[in-house]
Amino acid sequence: NGERVVVNKLNYLSFRSDGLAGLLPFVHPDDEELFAFDGPERGDIIVFRYSLNESRDFVKRIIGVPGDEIEIRQGVVFIDDEELDEPYVANHDRSNMVAVFEAVAHENPYAVEQFPTEVWNQMVLKAIFVGSTLHPIQGLDGRRNADLARTLVDYAHERWAAGRTITPELWRLVAPFMDGAIVADLETPLAAAQGPERQALALALREAGGAPAGALLAAHPDLESDIEAGRISWETVSRDMAKP
Repeated sequence: NGERVVVNKLNYLSFRSDGLAGLLPFVHPDDEELFAFDGPERGDIIVFRYSLNESRDFVKRIIGVPGDEIEIRQGVVFIDDEELDEPYVANHDRSNMVAVFEAVAHENPYAVEQFPTEVWNQMVLKAIFVGSTLHPIQGLDGRRNADLARTLVDYAHERWAAGRTITPELWRLVAPFMDGAIVADLETPLAAAQGPERQALALALREAGGAPAGALLAAHPDLESDIEAGRISWETVSRDMAKP
């Protein structure tokens, strides 16, 4: 796409100590590699050749230096048992690798505690786009917001227009922000839905409240009864989604 990376090799200019030991009295032949300036430090972004294919250049950030004990717990880096301060970590959720994404997003308090609303919304949308379940995301209900709900309703309309399915958990995020127009849009899907999708739509209508949502839910008394009895919840929706 025309982008280029400028690399300053001078920063890591180094010398072999054995070659200088006979010239400089303060250099011992057993010394490690000597750097003319500063050597690699934590946080530096470096470019290096891939050892198995030197035609490829890798661009990476240094997170550890010699002597560090590094652990990665649920996508969070710890150095010597202390969490590494990574202000750039918000970008981690963009990974297309579902396992890596879920390590950051699932059962992990970091996102709900640290992500601003815009980044949080991107993470939730990413979960939906890659087919990951939403239920294990901590703080999901508390971080619901109108901007995210509007985006998800637009997404649902696009999917319906294309004849594609929608994850039932989407409606959990929309429920508090349902207006009459959204409720009206759900009448046909609710009549045709089965299983977790039907349960999710009913739960969203129940939480939305108001006359239009109440009237639509009342037209399906079995769902209303199951919600009252605790037989339907977002936990059961998530559980039933996982069934083959």
